[in-house]
Amino acid sequence: MFIKLSDRDAFGRPNKYRSLSEAGLLGYGNNSYTKALLHGDGDDESTSIVNNARGGSEAWTASGGAEIDTASKVFGSGSIYLPNGSAKVEADIAAPAGDFSVDFRLRLPASSSNYANGWGYGNDPVGSGILMYGEPRFAFYIKNGSGLFEMPCTAFSGDVFHHFIITRNGNTFSIWIDGALDVSDTYAGAFLDFGLPMKLGGSANGGFTGHIEELRYTDGVDITSDSMDPCYSANGTTYTVPTKAYK
Repeated sequence: MFIKLSDRDAFGRPNKYRSLSEAGLLGYGNNSYTKALLHGDGDDESTSIVNNARGGSEAWTASGGAEIDTASKVFGSGSIYLPNGSAKVEADIAAPAGDFSVDFRLRLPASSSNYANGWGYGNDPVGSGILMYGEPRFAFYIKNGSGLFEMPCTAFSGDVFHHFIITRNGNTFSIWIDGALDVSDTYAGAFLDFGLPMKLGGSANGGFTGHIEELRYTDGVDITSDSMDPCYSANGTTYTVPTKAYK
């Protein structure tokens, strides 16, 4: 039983709760490892992108036409809309040195941009992160000029939101889609940022057109291996897709 002294009933007595989560003292999918949490909420056409991460305070800046769209969303009041290849949202966040995760809701048109930067540190001729294909489909990649690691996922349907997770656990990279492990591969090299900001969308080799929300970047842990995380996978092959926004 937990008591929250600042929360009292009609008689002035502290309310009692069965858990820290019920008392509102524990975040849902948002803790000290969470360096970015972009709900995509806000007024329609707003260019203000709020970072709600408990473990990071970096400001995200929208440019090139990136904005909030309240007509297309899963949770909350909206999603981040990138209407063209130049649109982007970025923050000064360095690449992780070890395990990490990024998960998000993504809606792409049925015919998507080919070889467009999705998330990460995309540039040309080097880059790393998510590279959009045109099916719609994407790959996780690390391209350092002298070599290329590329791990494509299975093609998915367009014009609807899907839930994706990309994880690194040791030297194993994985892509998870809508509750199930889609593909894994091994790579021992570093995930590189090349001195660039972390971005959604536009870069020297172009960005993608689509909607993204509930983007959560976690540095230091593979969320599918964390029993306290909403996306924990007990069997290593499936997970439960969150039914509410992180907080």
